[in-house]
Amino acid sequence: MDSAPRQTPADGFDDSGREFRTLVESTAAIVWSVTPDGVFSGEQPGWSRFTGQGEAEYSGWGWTNAIHPDDRERSAKAWNEANVGGTRYFVEHRLRRHDGEWRDMLANAVPIRGVDGAVERWIGSHTDITAERRLAAALDETNLQFAALADNIAQLAWMARPDGTIVWCNRRWFDYTGWAPGRLEGADWASVHHPDHIERVRGGFYAAVAAGRPWEDTFPLRAADGSYRWFLAQAVPVREAEGGEVQKWFGTHTDVTRQRAQEHELALAREEAENANRAKSEFIANMSHELRTPLSAVIGYAEMLEEEAQESGETGMLGDLAKINGNARHLLSLINNVLDLSKIEAERMEVFLETFAVSAVVADICAAVQVLMAKKGNRLVVEMADDLGDMHTDQVKLRQCVINLLSNAAKFCENGTVTLEVRRATDFGRDWLTFDVRDTGIGMAPEQLQKLFQRFAQADSSTTRRFGGTGLGLAITKAFCKLLGGDIAVTSREGEGSAFTVKLPAIATATVVETAIIKQVPAAERAASQGVVLAVDDDPSSRDLVSRFLTREGFIVRTASDGLSGLETARAVRPDVILLDVTMPRMDGWSVLTALKGDAELSAIPVVMLTVIDQHSLGFALGASDYLLKPVQWGQLRKVLDRFAPNENALVLAVDDDRDLLARMRGVLEKAGLGVLTAENGREALALLETRTPDLILTDLVMPEMDGFAFIRAVRARPATRGVPIVVLTSKNLSRQEFQDLRRDTDTVLSKRQVDLPDLLDEVRELVGSRRQGGQPLHSFAPAAARETSGDVS
Repeated sequence: MDSAPRQTPADGFDDSGREFRTLVESTAAIVWSVTPDGVFSGEQPGWSRFTGQGEAEYSGWGWTNAIHPDDRERSAKAWNEANVGGTRYFVEHRLRRHDGEWRDMLANAVPIRGVDGAVERWIGSHTDITAERRLAAALDETNLQFAALADNIAQLAWMARPDGTIVWCNRRWFDYTGWAPGRLEGADWASVHHPDHIERVRGGFYAAVAAGRPWEDTFPLRAADGSYRWFLAQAVPVREAEGGEVQKWFGTHTDVTRQRAQEHELALAREEAENANRAKSEFIANMSHELRTPLSAVIGYAEMLEEEAQESGETGMLGDLAKINGNARHLLSLINNVLDLSKIEAERMEVFLETFAVSAVVADICAAVQVLMAKKGNRLVVEMADDLGDMHTDQVKLRQCVINLLSNAAKFCENGTVTLEVRRATDFGRDWLTFDVRDTGIGMAPEQLQKLFQRFAQADSSTTRRFGGTGLGLAITKAFCKLLGGDIAVTSREGEGSAFTVKLPAIATATVVETAIIKQVPAAERAASQGVVLAVDDDPSSRDLVSRFLTREGFIVRTASDGLSGLETARAVRPDVILLDVTMPRMDGWSVLTALKGDAELSAIPVVMLTVIDQHSLGFALGASDYLLKPVQWGQLRKVLDRFAPNENALVLAVDDDRDLLARMRGVLEKAGLGVLTAENGREALALLETRTPDLILTDLVMPEMDGFAFIRAVRARPATRGVPIVVLTSKNLSRQEFQDLRRDTDTVLSKRQVDLPDLLDEVRELVGSRRQGGQPLHSFAPAAARETSGDVS
């Protein structure tokens, strides 16, 4: 060592170390220096401020008194190893702060060597890591709690990397599969899947991973004993922040074997019950037919005997023969009612549509019931609007419905007034005829109204004894109303009378008809409707509800009660949309969907799954266009069907210099049944407009040769295209003036960065549909955050 060693920062931070001293005092860490043997000497301001020790206390080895007693031995060992080897000193220990609190510190020191290489000083620091250590301890505790919770839930839980590689499973997974915990690393999870399902499951899972969307599927997994059980798998991506990158995947497998078995048993039991009910209805229908033949003979012979008795002067026999004839006709009427009811239950009731004048039919009905009215001294009042016009429906069934209501009113009213009011109105975009039958008779109590339309039931037993009847009339009337696309309602107050309202569409579509010959939809009816929908469901109530709702919304509805019938009906009717259940006899919904998408002539028809089975992933993988769960929300169903409304021959002109985007738009629009013309700039688009006038123009703004602004002005200047809807799809940041100009000249302004192609397709459908229905172009501007591009909004 030199006789006059050079000054170092450890020498008390004198004037020659002024810059170093300033640096030391400004840092958050405690900076200190010691002699080669670890002795503090000179001024140590950082250490003194933190520990509260004065120079006399920390000098020499006194500084070690600030280290926690339990950590001193470990710290000394680390120091000795570093000092002997001349290496870096690095250790964590607790240091007492001036207020007495022990803080976790990271101690770090390096040797300062002279020109001869010998260690002259050590420069070190202490950094407070208490917060980090406490957070780590809390995370460790949280992880332990999470692991304990995950190991004790009923599901098989797991986590995976962003690419789908599984990195953790809970104890349930290992218990079920028989895997050893060490086998997880690098293991192929597909090895426990059933070979008949693995490709579908693998494809669905990795498609969800690629898209960063939740995954759900149902499939069997092999247990440790080699048996298989069914599991509902669900996984969600975990992101660091909303809209951020996927950090990991968390998933569960829930055992649904018992539920599937119960669903299968219920489906079998329901099928057996429906078969038994169908057999009963068939028997009643056949038996009713067999009874009508001899009864008709009895009536015929009774009428002949009446004529012969009158001719021969045997007037004493006329009364008895009239009773025979009357009772036989009453029996025949009852049998006819039972026959109608059995046909409805067996879905063999046919609808014969014809066009007729409503006022003429009402006049005939009133003439037919006059005798019944007069029998109890009732007065019939008819109120008909002047604009009733024509009706296209089953006239026989309409007459039977109204006559049943008038007959009931006459039967339960004496010396009163029965009013028939008929009016026509437009509702839900369709014309409807309403037939109101009001009486001033005995009325009904609320508890009687609850079972009014039940078959073989009347208000109460006293009503049957006093007025007669079987209770079939109103049940058949309600069934006929539904069959014709309408419904019946009633209001009543005991002692004040009743009011029945039948509401039927002016142009009926057979919605619940199931016949051996599937009737096609006439072109004129199809064009006048919102579209043709085929509902395939084995549940009669579900078919009825869907049919009633869609018919009211202006759709033509065809139904099928099983998968095979659904395929046959689809081939014959060629619907615009198919609503498909999953659990059905003979052929389930998955098989039907596969068959539809495999048929070149039917594959383009959108299929919407409407079921209680929550297997969205499978439905979309097999080609479904949408997936709705029962009980259906009618507004949601209508919104879905609007997306698939037919737009035959509708033409869209798409203008954009981005060829890739133009190709994607063409694919989406053509798949939706729209014709598409494309151009890469405004000048090319104007040339196309000389030969074709589209139903909608979709344009970018920033393009070569002629930009979107100039193109829009040119379109609005041409008489032939002045009223064509224009949708602007751009990524340009618009000024306020540019945005105001676009609002005046276009229908919608959308941002490329905020609108995906499905949303764009919905917008195109809405505008094309409005134009096709003869409405004015829609100027639909949503809030700026969603759709507008103005100022710095893109």
